[in-house]
Amino acid sequence: MHMITDMDLWLKLKSLGAEEWLERKKKSGQIRSACFSFHGSHDEFVKVLGDYDWNACLIQHNYFDENFQAGAKGLELASLRMPVFIMEPLLGGKLATDLPPKAVKIFKNGNPALSPAGWALNWLWNKDEVTLLLSGMNSMAQLEENIALASAARAGMHGEAEAKVYENALAAIKEKYKVRCTGCGYCMPCPRGVNIPGCFSAYNTMHAVGFRTGMQQFITSTGLMSERSASPSQCVECGMCDSKCPQQIPVMETIRVVERRMEPAWMKFAGALARAFLGRKRAKPKKKSARKG
Repeated sequence: MHMITDMDLWLKLKSLGAEEWLERKKKSGQIRSACFSFHGSHDEFVKVLGDYDWNACLIQHNYFDENFQAGAKGLELASLRMPVFIMEPLLGGKLATDLPPKAVKIFKNGNPALSPAGWALNWLWNKDEVTLLLSGMNSMAQLEENIALASAARAGMHGEAEAKVYENALAAIKEKYKVRCTGCGYCMPCPRGVNIPGCFSAYNTMHAVGFRTGMQQFITSTGLMSERSASPSQCVECGMCDSKCPQQIPVMETIRVVERRMEPAWMKFAGALARAFLGRKRAKPKKKSARKG
């Protein structure tokens, strides 16, 4: 079941008969395993995970956005019940080719024989909870590197030295961040439902990694295409967040900066259009009346 974004979408699929369809196909032997890929928040992932007897799941995970979407906690929870496959281990190639020179130098000093892509893939292979990586390749050299890394990898292969390399490289990447948000969540919950840490994280990703990647993260983190948007445009400047931020970020002021950059008029229109197309603003299906006689 591809691209489940939240419990509402899974419930819609169930109302259309997806659950019964899966069971029929499994019973007939046409499929062996019922799996789902997920693109949404951690809380929604937990709901979907527990609502059906899934056989495996596919989530986004890498060292750059360890707590994005299902996150490390979601990975750990799912791995207790099923195999977990990882997509975007290189963040669409960004962790292989688009790193700041300082981060590349840190990885090279840590192990000259290992490329930045190798460091990113090994970060995942080091985790016992990871079953399989989906890593895109477009050359024989990349294929050979991926095979060599997977063949040599084992869970728990990293020690303190490797952990320090990742820590320093990530710090070098985050030097390009525009908002010094740590994602602590003290500003939450927002009375209007704005995902403040998610908005800041996506804005920082846009500056540190690239516009496309940051925008993808923004759309996912804010549920821009869902009925209950958590985007900056929902802010009414009540001021509750400013007083709670331990980093003393002017949250209200900064959230407006994020809105101007990442939620311009055309993006708001696209979100409204997507919601209409996907039928997210829908009435609950009417119960069938009992047949007389």
